[in-house]
Amino acid sequence: MNGTVRRAVSIDGDSLARLLPGVPAPRLGEVVDLMGSVVLETLSTVRAAAWGEGVQRAYAEFVHDALVCARAPILEEGVHRLQRLYVIFDEFSSVLNPDVSNFRALLRGQASPRTLVDKHRVELDQLRRHLDDVLPKLEAVQGTHAALAARASRLSVSLQNHALAAQALAELVAHSDAGVDRVLVERGMSLVRAGAQLRESELNRATQAARLDILVVTIRDVALGALPAWVEQATYAQSPTPTERYGLYRGVLDLLTNLRPRY
Repeated sequence: MNGTVRRAVSIDGDSLARLLPGVPAPRLGEVVDLMGSVVLETLSTVRAAAWGEGVQRAYAEFVHDALVCARAPILEEGVHRLQRLYVIFDEFSSVLNPDVSNFRALLRGQASPRTLVDKHRVELDQLRRHLDDVLPKLEAVQGTHAALAARASRLSVSLQNHALAAQALAELVAHSDAGVDRVLVERGMSLVRAGAQLRESELNRATQAARLDILVVTIRDVALGALPAWVEQATYAQSPTPTERYGLYRGVLDLLTNLRPRY
């Protein structure tokens, strides 16, 4: 008994362009490749309902990974350490401020910048060590953000291609007795919605990545750079001149500006 030869969909770019008007030629070529795996004679409603299942699963996995990245505990740890540094240096600014009475005590030699630093020296050393440990972990999260952005770009294209292929296949089996065309249209709409959700969340991911970049720069350049330099300067300022004291005060203000939460 001779069997029926069933062939996969074979369609050229021009024919597909008529089914999908307005779609760029490079995208049409990718859709043609997807459709090449489909045999219309065996395309049941069950198979149609599973169209794009793999890419939709990849989207769900992406959402999970993006949430894990956004909620990484190391982010909160870095922010918490910087906030504590801000509180300590805000206290320094109050004491060193030449417009308040505390500054007059400094001028009379009743206190010194070194005394201020010594009061918090142990905690400052602990915060520095913690942040030195946190920094490479945050840089690793930066790498994860970059990888997620690349995944999102590829996933967006794949979702769009599968949605377009579903639309084209529905046209090829239009008015199917089994309702395959209707199922394909529904699958295409589902894939379009997933792609739209992916694009809508792009701004949130970009904002998170930008805040992380600021956090990393603040730790690297301020908490582990400018701040220890100021502490060293204050440590050696046992009997500073009024001008030197004021310079230390200005230095504290600069540090507070850079430590102010923007991350």
